[in-house]
Amino acid sequence: MPKLILRCNYLKNAPPSHLANYMNYISTREGVEKIDNTCGLLPATVKQKELIADILSKIEDADRMHEYYDYLQRPTRENATEFITQALENNLDIIAKKKNYIDYLANRPRVERIGTHGLFSNEGESVVMSHVAEEVAKHPGVIWTNVISLRREDAERLGYDNAAQWQALLRSRVELLCENYKIDSRNLKWYAAFHNESHHPHVHLVVYSTNPSEGYLSPKGIDTMRSTYAHDIFRQEFMSIYEKRTQQREQLKEQANKSLLFLLQQMQSGICHNEKIAEQMQLLSKRLMNTGGKKVYGYLKADVKAIVNGIVDELAKEEKVAECYKQWMESKSEILHFYKDADAEQLPLSEQKELKSIKNMVIREAVRYGEGYLYTEDEGLEDLETEREEIDADDSEVPEDMIETPADDFSDETEAEDADSQEFYAKWTDAYKEAREYLYGTSEMETDEEAAYEVMKEEAEQGNAYAMADMGKMYAQGIFVEADKTKAQELYEKSLKAMLVVEDRKENTYLEYRIGKMCQYGLGTEENLPEAAKWFEIASGKEHKYALYSLGMLYLHGKGVKQDEGKACQLFQRSHKKGNPYASFELGKLYEAGRGTQRNTDLAEKCYRVAFLGFLNLEKKSRDDTLWYRIGTMYLQGVGTEADEKETEKYLCKSADYGNTHAAYQLAKLYIRQETEKLKSNPEEIPDYEKIKQALKLLTAASEQGNSFADYALGKLYADGELTAKDMEKAFYHLHRAADADNAYAWYRLGRLYLSDEYKDIGRAVRYLTLAANRKNEFALYRLGKLYLAGEEVAKNVEPAILYLEESAGVGNQYAQYVLGKVYLMGKEVEQDKEKAYEYFRLAAEQGNVYATYFLEHWNDMPHPDLLLMATRLMHHLEKIIEDDASGKKGGRRAGMDRKLARKIKNKKIAQGHARDDKEEMVQTQ
Repeated sequence: MPKLILRCNYLKNAPPSHLANYMNYISTREGVEKIDNTCGLLPATVKQKELIADILSKIEDADRMHEYYDYLQRPTRENATEFITQALENNLDIIAKKKNYIDYLANRPRVERIGTHGLFSNEGESVVMSHVAEEVAKHPGVIWTNVISLRREDAERLGYDNAAQWQALLRSRVELLCENYKIDSRNLKWYAAFHNESHHPHVHLVVYSTNPSEGYLSPKGIDTMRSTYAHDIFRQEFMSIYEKRTQQREQLKEQANKSLLFLLQQMQSGICHNEKIAEQMQLLSKRLMNTGGKKVYGYLKADVKAIVNGIVDELAKEEKVAECYKQWMESKSEILHFYKDADAEQLPLSEQKELKSIKNMVIREAVRYGEGYLYTEDEGLEDLETEREEIDADDSEVPEDMIETPADDFSDETEAEDADSQEFYAKWTDAYKEAREYLYGTSEMETDEEAAYEVMKEEAEQGNAYAMADMGKMYAQGIFVEADKTKAQELYEKSLKAMLVVEDRKENTYLEYRIGKMCQYGLGTEENLPEAAKWFEIASGKEHKYALYSLGMLYLHGKGVKQDEGKACQLFQRSHKKGNPYASFELGKLYEAGRGTQRNTDLAEKCYRVAFLGFLNLEKKSRDDTLWYRIGTMYLQGVGTEADEKETEKYLCKSADYGNTHAAYQLAKLYIRQETEKLKSNPEEIPDYEKIKQALKLLTAASEQGNSFADYALGKLYADGELTAKDMEKAFYHLHRAADADNAYAWYRLGRLYLSDEYKDIGRAVRYLTLAANRKNEFALYRLGKLYLAGEEVAKNVEPAILYLEESAGVGNQYAQYVLGKVYLMGKEVEQDKEKAYEYFRLAAEQGNVYATYFLEHWNDMPHPDLLLMATRLMHHLEKIIEDDASGKKGGRRAGMDRKLARKIKNKKIAQGHARDDKEEMVQTQ
C-alpha cells in the first residue's frame, strides 16, 4: 500500500442515478452506524459489511484506499466506519451538485477552519465560500477534484497534520498544476481544504480553468503529481533510500568483479562465450567509420541506433550485469511504492531513458576500437593521476599556519615600561588591537586599510615590535601603500631587532614563538629553519600551542631538524589538546595515513571534526582569507563535515575575493570538475560557458600571482580542449611556467604530451618524465619503467625499468605493483620469482586493483597474462552508469554521506578505472 494516495476525479453535471442514494448519506450522515470508543474494536456489523461490498462494486479504486487496507488488516467497526465515510466522501464529486460539493468540503466535520470555513487558495487571495460555490456551480467546463491522503503516523511525523503545512506545500507547487492540467497560469483556479481524519488526514484539491475549453489531465500527469508530492513530503526518507542504494552499489560492484574477470579471462584465451557482442561491436565500428558528424546516439541513423540498442540489451544478459540491473530496478520500485501501488515498468535496458548514456559509452568504445585503440590493464590511470594532482595541490597550498596569532593567546605578553626608559616594547596595546581590527576586519566590521595604516604607523613609531612587523607586511603586500619589498624588509629587520631586545630583557613565550616565525619565513633576516626550530623549542617547552604546532610541522617535513613523524605527531597532540585547530587538522592527517602513529580512522575523523569546528569559531572573530580557504576546502573534500559544494563555493569565493590565490585555484577547479562531469554523464549537453569563463579568469589571476598549480591547470585545460578551444601554444606556455616553478606534475604532463602521436618527441618525453621522476612523481616513475621495459620507443633496458617500477610501487602505485607482479610471474625479463609476484599482486589488490585480485584468486590455474580487450571498458562503463543512477545522481551532487564509506568507495572506483565523480555525495530529489 503506497504511503501517499492521490485520487483524481472530475465533477459531472449529470450524476449517475445508481449512486443517487449515497448523496443523502453523505449530506446528512443518516444510516451511518454511530459507534463509541467502547465498541469500536468489535467486529464490523452485518450492515457495515453489506455497505462495504456495495461500495467496492460501484466505486472504482475504493479497494486501493488507506482506509480499506486498514479494514482488511483489522475488520473492526471503527475501521469499517472510517472506510465507508471516506470512500463516499472521495466520490462525492460524481454524485453531488457542484455547489453542494464545495459547501461540504468547506464545512464538513473535522475540517480545519481558516476563518469561517476551511477553504484556502493562493497566498493573499481571499476565499469567500459562497462566491466560490456559486462560481463552481455555474462553471460550464470540467472541474477536477483531487484527494491527497496520508497515513496518520506519517502525517504526524512529517508535520502534515495541519492545514498550514498543506497550504505551504500546495502554494509552492502551483506550477505543477499548470503543467499537468495544461492550464495557462493566468487562468488557473484552485481551492483546497484539509480534513483531519482520525486515521488518514487528507486534503481535497479542486482545480479548473476560467477558460472552459482549456485543461486536460493525462495518466502521466497524475503520476508526475504523485511523484512530486511524495518527494516533497517524504524528502528525508528518499535521502535515506538513496544513501542505502549507494552502499548497495559498492556491494554489487564487489560481487560483479569475479564474473567480470572470468569473462575477460575467456576472452584473453580466445574463447569468448558472447560472440554476438563481438560481432555487433565490429559491425557498429565499421558503420561509425563511414558516419560523418557527431558520433553520439541522438545524431545516428535509425539502423545504426538499432545496432547500439542490440549491444546494450545483449550486455544486459551477462549474469552479473543482469543482477546489477535487477537491483537498480528494485531500488526504482522502492521509491515508486511511496506513491503508487505498482513496481517500476520492466523495460529492456536500451529503453531506460535514465541510462541513455550507456549507449554513448558503447558508441565511444566502437569508435576507439575502429581506430585501433590498445586496451591495457592501466586503463583509467589518467583519472587517478588527476585525483592525485588535486590532492597534492591541496597539500602544497594549505598555508602552514597564521604568522599572526589570535589575540586571545597572550597571557604572558611583555608589559610596556616607561616610554622614556626603553626604546622598544612588544605589547598588544589597545591601539595595536584597534589597528589589527582595521587591517584584518572583524565579523561586524569590514577592513579599513587607511585607518589601519595610520594607527599601525603611530604604534610602530612608538617602538612596538608587533606593529613594526605588521607595517612590514603592509609594504610587502601593498596594503594601502605601494608595494615596496625593500621598505618591508627594513621594517621586518627593525621588528626582529626589537623583539630580540625585549626578549633579552625578559623571557616571553609568545615573543619566542614570534621570533621563530620571523626566522622561519626569512622576515628581517635570512631564512634560518634551524634557528626557527630553536625558538619554537623554547616556546614549546612552555606549552605554547602555536609553537608546538610550528615545531611539529618542521619535524613532519624535516625542515631545520631531522625528519621525525613520531615526534611531529606528539607535538601535534599537545597542541591539539590546547585547542589549536591547525594541530587538530594535521593530527587527523597523520592518524588517517598511519604516519608517526598507528593508523586510526576513527581518531582521524574526530580530529578533523574538532579542527573544522575550531576553524569556524576562529572565522567568527575576523575576516581571514586563509581561514575561509581552509573551511572551503574542508567542505569540498568532506573533511570534518559533510561535503557541500554550495558551502564550498561560498567560502572559496570569499577567500578569492580577498586575493587568496589558493582559493581562486580551488574554486576554478571546482567549476571545471562540475562541467567535466556534466559532459561525461551526457556528451550532448551544452557546457555552462559563463562558469568556464569564470574558471579561466580565476586561474589566470592565480597564475599571474605565481601559483604553479594554476599554471598547470591552465596548461592541462588548453591541451585537453574539452571545455575550451584547444590551444597548444598556451598549453605549453603555462605548463613550462609551472615546471619552472618545480611543479612535478607539469614536468610529467609535458612528458606525456611528447609521448603522444601529435607531438611525438621521445627524447623530450624521456627528459621531462625523468625530471618528474627525480621529484618522486609516482606516475612518471611508472611510465618510464614501462617505456624501458617495452623497448618500443626507447632502447630496451630492463635494469632501469625495474628500478623505476619498484620505486613507483614503493610509494604505493598500484599499476607499478601489478606490472611487477606480472613480470616476476612470467619470468621473461627477469628471473621468475613467484613469491615476489604474489607479494606485488597482494599490494596492488589491497588498493582495489581488480586484475591483481583475479591473479591471486586464480593463482593455481592462471594462464600467462595478456592484454585485456575492449569489453573490459564496456562492462566497467555499464556497471558504473547503473551504479551512479542507482545512487540517485542525475546531474547533481549527492548529499554528503559517511566520510569513511565515501573514501572507501572513491578509492575502489579509482582503482578500477572509473572517473573521479563522486567526491561529495549529494542526493537529488525531484
